[in-house]
Amino acid sequence: MSRLIDHTLQFDDIIDVVKREHNQKRSFLFLNRYQAKYIPSNPNDTIVLFKRLAEQIKKQYENQKIVVIGFAETATAIGVVTAQVLGTSTYYIHTTREQYFQKKPLVIFEEEHSHASKHDLYCKDIEALSSAELILLIDDELTTGKTVCNFVESLRQQQVVDKNAKFLVASIVNCMNPQNLQQLQQKQIDCMYLFHQQKHWDTWKWTKEYFSDTRPVDHIGDYRMLQIDGRIEIRQGSRICDYLKACDKLATLILQQCLLECDDQSVLVLGTEECMYPAIYTAQQLTKKYSHLTVVTHATSRSPILPMKQKDYPIKNRSVLPSFYERDRITYLYNLKQYHQVIIVTDSIEIPIQTIQACCSILRQYGNQKITIVQWREI
Repeated sequence: MSRLIDHTLQFDDIIDVVKREHNQKRSFLFLNRYQAKYIPSNPNDTIVLFKRLAEQIKKQYENQKIVVIGFAETATAIGVVTAQVLGTSTYYIHTTREQYFQKKPLVIFEEEHSHASKHDLYCKDIEALSSAELILLIDDELTTGKTVCNFVESLRQQQVVDKNAKFLVASIVNCMNPQNLQQLQQKQIDCMYLFHQQKHWDTWKWTKEYFSDTRPVDHIGDYRMLQIDGRIEIRQGSRICDYLKACDKLATLILQQCLLECDDQSVLVLGTEECMYPAIYTAQQLTKKYSHLTVVTHATSRSPILPMKQKDYPIKNRSVLPSFYERDRITYLYNLKQYHQVIIVTDSIEIPIQTIQACCSILRQYGNQKITIVQWREI
């Protein structure tokens, strides 16, 4: 039985501490080995981990009207799975750093320690938010709780939630000290988590040798572009059943059109920044259809983490490429290696050609020849 299922995993079994680059506010980042963000993960393990948190929440809050809000970019997929476990009618939305819409955000707040600190919250169904009995905030890790406090304060100031609505923040990892927890309690914000570890992370000593693994754009080669309609813009919110149905249709069409050859043995399904769950779900469906395959999934990220070749350090290589959403934005891809096929799943409205060129070049430098880019377009 997987240790993810039988609940024997401890904090140190899933979390590594890695070095952020050029961040004076917080020099470290918690890397979850099973989260399918920074490093390749088995999609089944990822979903099991997310469901563990969701089921813990459901036991205590099952009979309440809940709106789930995931924090971009690393908690977007955790939020989807949580909303799914809570029930098909649950309303889900995640914050975003993208400038997608021709209207003013409902709420703007800051994640002060982050490389990209500004978050926007949009919501096309204000009634779903204003009538909620519980606002459930989903994050991957809590260190001080300051981002949560900033967000809740913004929601209350904008009066977009009921004055009697309760707030709960849930995370995979909690590293808050007693003073931080007390601050949440004073603001009437409850807290749930799977793993807790309290250390003086801000005094972590980085004495090892790091390097920047940057490769120039070289040979582009052939790649396949698929455009698949049916995307629901989850950044504006949706009933989770509708979003999951759209993700299932996407995965079905990808599997139909990305026919695997009999000698294919390994596949990477790569998400892009906030677009994590569609890639994770597609990877999971691949494992169900092709039991002989080794399938992994992770995503590009805005977070600059320094790689190192030391044996016990998890980030072994780093590739720098333009964002799938904005050509002048730098993003990162970690721990690349060779696969028989790479499937990139993005919800970018317009993919910059520079990004396609850089991404294909980098993938080929690691030996990847069979590349498919799937652009998931809105209904």
